[in-house]
Amino acid sequence: MRNIINPVIVDGQIMGALTMGFGTSFMEEIRYDENGNIFGGSFAEYLIPTAVETPKWELDKTVTPSPHHPLGAKGVGESATVGSPAAFVNAVVDALWHLGVKHIDMPIWPWKVWKVLREKGVASDEYFFFLKKKFSVKKMLNSVDELIKLLEEQDYIIERDAAIAVFLALKLEKPLLIEGPPGCGKTELAKVIAKSLGLELIRLQCYEGLDYSHALYEWNYPKQLLEIKLLQQKEDEAEIKKRIYSEEFLIERPLLKAIRSENRVVLLIDEIDRADPEFEGFLLEFLGEFQITIPELGTIRAKHKPYVFITSNKTRDLSDALKRRCLYLYLSYPTEEKELEIVKKKVKGVDEERTRKAIKIINEIRRDEEIIHKPGIAETIDFVSSMSFLNSEDEIKALIVTLLKDEEDVKHFKEVIKSGGKNSNSKNS
Repeated sequence: MRNIINPVIVDGQIMGALTMGFGTSFMEEIRYDENGNIFGGSFAEYLIPTAVETPKWELDKTVTPSPHHPLGAKGVGESATVGSPAAFVNAVVDALWHLGVKHIDMPIWPWKVWKVLREKGVASDEYFFFLKKKFSVKKMLNSVDELIKLLEEQDYIIERDAAIAVFLALKLEKPLLIEGPPGCGKTELAKVIAKSLGLELIRLQCYEGLDYSHALYEWNYPKQLLEIKLLQQKEDEAEIKKRIYSEEFLIERPLLKAIRSENRVVLLIDEIDRADPEFEGFLLEFLGEFQITIPELGTIRAKHKPYVFITSNKTRDLSDALKRRCLYLYLSYPTEEKELEIVKKKVKGVDEERTRKAIKIINEIRRDEEIIHKPGIAETIDFVSSMSFLNSEDEIKALIVTLLKDEEDVKHFKEVIKSGGKNSNSKNS
């Protein structure tokens, strides 16, 4: 201890170094865009530890003279960048070592630790609902590559162009309109995004005749009538009306539920082209301002903007007003190589050569203009999975039931098979 010159200054330097290392290890990060430009313009735009977040440091010392200085002297100024970050990160890795964890990238935010624990099967998804209140997607996803990797962990293979559209929709908090043929992965994309980020998925399935009462909200009329009978002898008309039009009698439908949620959610508006064009008008206020007006209660604004995914099979054109409120993505059926990659992710232990032949057959079916209901990726997975249960060629042909779900399509396919696979209506025939 006698070799320390001015212990007060040294203690201050060590405490400062520990605080800086704490921030570097657990909080601070400077982000760059795809072109290498920094997102933040000042220190106010990224986390720096304050006295509130900083633990109370307890210091102890050992004197180890430096062999590289005649007097054995050395400073402590570099401990903020050399010693303390390594000590903090190693402490976390050591705590998780028994789970097989040997590395975690800085900064070690709570959601990163949760993600590791979930992958190791020792943490539940529910804990993430607490973490996501403090760590938004803007902090969780720093690049398109991170998003692609996150989706791959959920066995969802996405093209880079599509990943860019999803990444921007999440960053800008704008709705994403996804169009494409049925079965190409539009709905699954929204579901996987919710699962990857640990967010609740709220789904509005559209259909012909869908109106605002089934999409936004409605009143519980049977309960209101019962309440009126109970109160009509005790309360005046104004009080009864106030009572029955309170939140107790309000039934939340998907859109209202999404903006009233205590936590951010993923809202999937599925197959909007099935709904009547008039229904799109109901969505405009919601997508423009993320608010809903209930005459009896007033305007309800979103506590947290939901991440909105709108899918369409392109059976009709959508309004320009709706499109202007969204980013746009068109998904088509994957290439044969990409579909093989998807199948290998979903079906373990497949025969690759046999699977290639199956995918080639499926793509021929998709190109056949006489086939009305084309097989999607899910049908490909069912087809390949079923192949492992059958052996003979005749039985394999019977697996068409996993691909085609329409009598006329099946009949046409069998006719093509009988004619030796020649089909004048195929684009590649």
